[in-house]
Amino acid sequence: MFVHMKKGGGMVHNIIDNEREGHEWLLVLVVIASFLTFRKINKLEKYKSKLYGRFKFFSRHL
Repeated sequence: MFVHMKKGGGMVHNIIDNEREGHEWLLVLVVIASFLTFRKINKLEKYKSKLYGRFKFFSRHL
């Protein structure tokens, strides 16, 4: 995420990384696939762990 600051230190606006939304959807698909198959697919579980490490937000909400 990029944060632009003006001279007084106030925040002008945030530009949220588009890549994050793609990773969020991939994580959702991985979780759904795990539930639908009633088993853990090793490759998907490794990817889910990688996403958890990259975005701490997910570990608090899932």
